[in-house]
Amino acid sequence: MSKYNWSKVPSWVNYVFTDQDGDVFGCDNKPTCDGGTFNGHPRYDKWYYLGKGSPEDYENSLEERPR
Repeated sequence: MSKYNWSKVPSWVNYVFTDQDGDVFGCDNKPTCDGGTFNGHPRYDKWYYLGKGSPEDYENSLEERPR
């Protein structure tokens, strides 16, 4: 079961995650989680703010777009 409502996510977003502050983001390329912070390459990756969520278990919040 999905953690996120993908019907409200732009079609170019391939991954969604929640950060340690509860902010939910989508991005086109798979980010890494390093020391509690999700990282991507700012020069190549597009990011999209999706709103607020629960920061609980944010380290395991990364989800790939369902196929």
